[in-house]
Amino acid sequence: MGFLRHECKITVIDKKCFTDYQEQCLADPKSGPCPFFNVGDTFLLKRTPQQDDFYPLMLVNRAICGFLGSNSAILRSSAVQRYIPERLRSRVNALSSVLLTTGASVFSLLMGFLGEVLDYRWCVTFGGAATLLACHFLIGGRRQDVRKVYEAG
Repeated sequence: MGFLRHECKITVIDKKCFTDYQEQCLADPKSGPCPFFNVGDTFLLKRTPQQDDFYPLMLVNRAICGFLGSNSAILRSSAVQRYIPERLRSRVNALSSVLLTTGASVFSLLMGFLGEVLDYRWCVTFGGAATLLACHFLIGGRRQDVRKVYEAG
């Protein structure tokens, strides 16, 4: 593997001081512009083949997850449509949309907050763990109730 190579050329075009950012990040906030780089300096960033070893596997994983996720969404939607009485379907679909949108917004905000405090790898770990726990308790823990929806009709 490792057949993908990436190169990126970066050129310093301006040097400015962002004092508010420097006060947060530097030991000496009054140090001025960075003395290491000059306007016109060019850098070439390269990725080595070893860094791309898992990229094709990631693409295969994403394709499989996308396919299974799409099929799962279709099956869930049709199961709910078959289980819910016709007079309540629009209300259930509206409630489902509101819950999905609200949940995505709230958890995006929580992950953003965690991202400010923790490393991104911990954020992904906590988010994945929360998702697995929610699935385990909401779906796995209520198997008999969920089975009624999928085996209706």
